[in-house]
Amino acid sequence: MSYQLVKTAKRIAPELRDTIADDNRLRRLSDRTWKILMDNGFLRSLQPARWGGGEASLVEFIDALIDMARVSPSAGWVAGVIGVHPWQLALFDEKAQQEMWGEDPATMNSSSYNPTGKAEKVAGGYRLSGRWSFSSGCDHCHGVMLGAICGRREIANNPVPDFRSFLLLDDQYRIDDNWHVAGLRGTGSKDIVVEDAFVPEYRSQSHIDYALGLPLPGQEHNPYPLYRMPWSVVFHTALASSVLGAARGLSIPGSYLPRNAH
Repeated sequence: MSYQLVKTAKRIAPELRDTIADDNRLRRLSDRTWKILMDNGFLRSLQPARWGGGEASLVEFIDALIDMARVSPSAGWVAGVIGVHPWQLALFDEKAQQEMWGEDPATMNSSSYNPTGKAEKVAGGYRLSGRWSFSSGCDHCHGVMLGAICGRREIANNPVPDFRSFLLLDDQYRIDDNWHVAGLRGTGSKDIVVEDAFVPEYRSQSHIDYALGLPLPGQEHNPYPLYRMPWSVVFHTALASSVLGAARGLSIPGSYLPRNAH
């Protein structure tokens, strides 16, 4: 295995270091930082190859995130959060993938999974309303994946809350620019506000199906082992890796991280 992503992460370290001040000033990743992540393949690492993505191994993706977060915690965090979304979208119905990637396969979505908003089942899909926080990288995205509980499902004769992901397109929500923090300022982790948006059935998936390893629509067109991995493993490892990288950057002598980049 070539681990090209890791080699690239080490190569672009000086560029990422130089963008930290602008990222912090803007309270989001600068256009330059986003372009670095996009042009070097990090944001599309886990996207299916049939959509022009890297379809890289999870291990290579994680190792590259650790190296990036050592240099720029904000860039590493956004690369991990945004970079894992194409993997989830690959599990969705082909129609949802076409809506996001049909015109531009480099279109990215942000997310906020904490179920603070409301979802209601209606004919053909769901109605969503409410506010979701900490949607990292949302300024550069054209869609958002939101978490909400909608009803209950019977699992082994026990009713459990049906926690679901809902994919909304960029005309179905607004961003509340309320990210004023001391650390990770460059992540742009702002609130997402939704007012009575309709989400069709094919743009929603149950996390119960993820947890039980049930077949998912996207696996028909994306049948490879990467898209058979457990949701919790892929997502939680991606998030933890950027935190690990940032911690290494602060603690290991000779780190790339500048003293004034908090």
